[in-house]
Amino acid sequence: MITTAAVETSPRCGDCRHFQDAPAVLEASLPGFRSLGSAFGSVRATDGLCARHDRYLAAAFSCADHSPREP
Repeated sequence: MITTAAVETSPRCGDCRHFQDAPAVLEASLPGFRSLGSAFGSVRATDGLCARHDRYLAAAFSCADHSPREP
């Protein structure tokens, strides 16, 4: 079971170098995505793509392959 404390201390996907959340990248990577609206819209919130695992996910997720972004 994941607790709130564990989530708060886990590295977030949104801070990982593999996480891509630029709207242009999402639209180019997901054919047909624009038919649902636009990656520039607020509906996707902080969602993005994990280039390491080839998954669309929320920035709040985390995994063992986290690699911090370079400043």
